[in-house]
Amino acid sequence: MAPDWKAAERYLLASARFGRRPGLHRIRALLERLGNPHLAVPHVIHVGGTNGKGSVVACLDAVLRSAGLRVARFTSPHLHHFCERIAVDGRPIEAGRLAHLLLDVVAPAAEAVAADLGDPPVTFELLTAAMYLHCRDLKVPWLVQEVGLGGRCDATNVVPRPAAVVITNVDLDHTRRLGATVEAIAAEKAGIIKPGAPVITAARGAALEQVARAARRAGAPLAVVTPEPDQAAGAAGAEPGTAVRYYRWQALEVGAGGGRFRLSDPAGCRREFTVALPGEYQLENAAVAAAVVDQLRYGPAARPAAGLDDAALAAGLCSVRWPGRMTLVPGEPPVLLDAAHNEAGMRALRRGVERLFPGRAVALVVGATADRDAAGLLRPWAQAAVSCAAVTVASGRAVPAEDLARHARDLGLPAAACGDLESALAQARRDLRRAGEGLVVVAGSILLVAEVLRRLPAPAQDALREVPVPAPS
Repeated sequence: MAPDWKAAERYLLASARFGRRPGLHRIRALLERLGNPHLAVPHVIHVGGTNGKGSVVACLDAVLRSAGLRVARFTSPHLHHFCERIAVDGRPIEAGRLAHLLLDVVAPAAEAVAADLGDPPVTFELLTAAMYLHCRDLKVPWLVQEVGLGGRCDATNVVPRPAAVVITNVDLDHTRRLGATVEAIAAEKAGIIKPGAPVITAARGAALEQVARAARRAGAPLAVVTPEPDQAAGAAGAEPGTAVRYYRWQALEVGAGGGRFRLSDPAGCRREFTVALPGEYQLENAAVAAAVVDQLRYGPAARPAAGLDDAALAAGLCSVRWPGRMTLVPGEPPVLLDAAHNEAGMRALRRGVERLFPGRAVALVVGATADRDAAGLLRPWAQAAVSCAAVTVASGRAVPAEDLARHARDLGLPAAACGDLESALAQARRDLRRAGEGLVVVAGSILLVAEVLRRLPAPAQDALREVPVPAPS
């Protein structure tokens, strides 16, 4: 009889008690017992960074599928179900299939590893192993995988020679695990760079210097994606021996349904693209994805693929979907959902709100987990929101609503601790009635965004779901 998904879910949740422990020894031992399935995928694009990883993965997945290529996608966390994390050709893995891989295949190997090492594999490692098995069994030639946490010690950091390495950007996040400075965090994230594999990054300043240094040590070609006017020129090139190619992007149009940008490549060729993801920060993520595709096609370590051309690039970017990022739910007042979960993400969200909804009052509904800087999370909204309704998210690691509200008040932001999401949304609506035309912004944790989405009527949920990108006719 096929394994029950509920049993698999209990297995994953039970393994979570082991926490997140650094090191690659467990995942390597686990994969070896499983026959090293990660080595069976010919082309792997490895995406790390602080913010925008999932969006870049979604863009690349859409572009590769638009080129008619078979591609797997591995992301985390999920919005509603663990199955969302593993998708092939745009379709999440079936629950029965994932249950079989976890309980019948991965679990026995994990028990053996725990006995050998005295150190049981953790949840993310179990899912990573299942993902590689799924890719191997389906003979998927392309995989776009997102780093879970950090980079150097992340379970995904086992592919010896990726087709490309992406570091979206670097900012302060997970400081207790990754380091207290941007430089230290950048060094951890640059740990996914491999010898000869092209590196594409939108990192800037001191973080870019760390990425460039790691690329030079690995003999890896480096491409830097930067906005016009160029704010990064010279930073990477200051590192002797680093050959740098620059891609410069410029926002042409930003709207609630997406945007348009111009990309200048290292040769000075200019192209314009439309991306179906709202928010200016998504234009940068799309520009990073476009630079990755260029490096796959023309770069020093190019891996040409039939159909991967400008037409596929344009089709993928204008069709990509990534729910829970600047997702607008119509109503009076409208509600904007975003998975921003750190100070840098909240700054980007605030800029997006100010550009898309100028002059509107903002009532913030926020929840967070304990591995976040709660005060930093709220700081970008201190002068930009009329109020904050804090809620305790459904997690054993949640920051209590009372603590979030206290941090908000310390920043001068009127705040209330609410017992649940419904009362937080009601509080936000009351605050907006006093302020005039407004917008409710829900952010701070993907768990909170998912809870709002689950409460929507079925037709509204269907309209916001990811739409698979059709292969070209």
